[in-house]
Amino acid sequence: MESNEFYDEKTKLEIFGEKVEQFFTKNKLVDLLRRKVLLRKTLVFYSLLIPIIVLICGGLFSPQRQTYTDDQLATKREFENDTGTVLLKSQEYSESNDIMVLNFETEDATSSIDKGINANNLDWTLYTPPGLDASKTEMDVIPLTGNKVSVVIKNVPKNYGALGIDIANSTASDADVDVSLKNYDDYIKEQEENVSVDGTDSSDNDDKKKSNTVSFLISPQSGQIKNKKIKNLSREKFALTIFNEEMKFQKGQKDKLITAAKRIKANIAEDNDTIEQLERESQYLVGPELETKQDEIEDVRNDIDNKQKDVTTATENIVTVNSIITNLKKSIAKVKDGSYEFNAPIKSVRKDLSQE
Repeated sequence: MESNEFYDEKTKLEIFGEKVEQFFTKNKLVDLLRRKVLLRKTLVFYSLLIPIIVLICGGLFSPQRQTYTDDQLATKREFENDTGTVLLKSQEYSESNDIMVLNFETEDATSSIDKGINANNLDWTLYTPPGLDASKTEMDVIPLTGNKVSVVIKNVPKNYGALGIDIANSTASDADVDVSLKNYDDYIKEQEENVSVDGTDSSDNDDKKKSNTVSFLISPQSGQIKNKKIKNLSREKFALTIFNEEMKFQKGQKDKLITAAKRIKANIAEDNDTIEQLERESQYLVGPELETKQDEIEDVRNDIDNKQKDVTTATENIVTVNSIITNLKKSIAKVKDGSYEFNAPIKSVRKDLSQE
């Protein structure tokens, strides 16, 4: 008897199956849809159509997303004609007023000293993608002290996706400067050799390979853009803000160097007193004890030599900082009297940035 009850007991799966069957056979809504064929087909049609409409609207109204390579998003570029290097140091964007600030540093490879590229030799172009209405987007290029250049781009919409910047360098490369004399017959021979089989001038092709333009792509995809509240200032006030901030930093750096030099000199004076003390003590010593004292004296003298080098370095750095402060003062004075040279605001140009 017990065995029959065991085999008659329904499994959970069978019970679940019965409930599903009852839902489709006894449910009023299911029964209605079974009888109303047109209503059933209409509901099925719209259940398929609505997701398609949502996907299409999402594609039309959402910002276009473009994936860029690491090379496209690189922050350091070298001019192919060996005239220098441009480094994109920082990228900042203010969502509250649609302002972007890019800070660049340049290096002039044609100079025998360490200096930036002459700002007057740099020509800037701003690009926006075709799908973005950026008719009001414009860029101000603000040359700063040394090798620094700040770029302020205003009216950058939140869905900008990407911006492109081209920088052309008109600085003459070493290859462009030839002061040697050339025989006319040699010139004719070179011209003949430069003409390729298809009749094109191969020398022109060589020139095209050595571009004097570098390109930067600015996109949130890079992860380099910092969200920061940026004041909407004129280029003159912006430049003064940067100059004053650097002036504050350089003055603080100068004070630090002066304090450090004084402390090192005081330490040197103490070390000299230590040497005198050790020399007095060594007068009454012989053998190993004397050798130990002499080694201690030598160590202190070596320490003094190193500290003297630090004093010399600090003094040289103070001279450098004084030069920077002097240039900052001149730049501030020029901005205030209107003689500081700014580039004209640069309007954006539409371009397919995915082909960069």
